[in-house]
Amino acid sequence: MLKSVIRVSIFDFALDEKDMSVMRSLNQEKRFYNMSLEQLERFVFAREINE
Repeated sequence: MLKSVIRVSIFDFALDEKDMSVMRSLNQEKRFYNMSLEQLERFVFAREINE
C-alpha cells in the first residue's frame, strides 16, 4: 500500500508560469549525449538479451 501512495504522490504537484518559464530557459537545443542509430540499436538489443 505504501508503494502505491508514493507512486501517486509524485504526480501531486503543479507548475506555475514562473516555473515553466525557468524550465523553458534551460532548453539550449543541445544534446549532451550523441548516439548513432547503430549504437542505439546495440544498446537496446543488449539490454533485451540481458533481461
